[in-house]
Amino acid sequence: MILLFYEKNKGMSSLEEKRRLFKDMKSVIAAYLKECDAKTTPFVCEMQSTKEGYDEIEQFVLNLMVVDNYTVGSAIMVKERQLNPTLIND
Repeated sequence: MILLFYEKNKGMSSLEEKRRLFKDMKSVIAAYLKECDAKTTPFVCEMQSTKEGYDEIEQFVLNLMVVDNYTVGSAIMVKERQLNPTLIND
């Protein structure tokens, strides 16, 4: 996912361009969370209903995108596995 953003903004050097990339990534995360499916990710959906929870999920997803090249959807599922006791051993 991060590679797609990088390719779109290849060669960026200014701080402003990096901020724009960060803002774009946050927008994609917001779009995913807006369409949160309580059947698939009930704990993430519940957590994102508060400002603190949303911020934690957003930071978690950003970290996985940047450090481990996860997609937004995959990162959200990792968070769900951490939160959902029925998925911990999966």
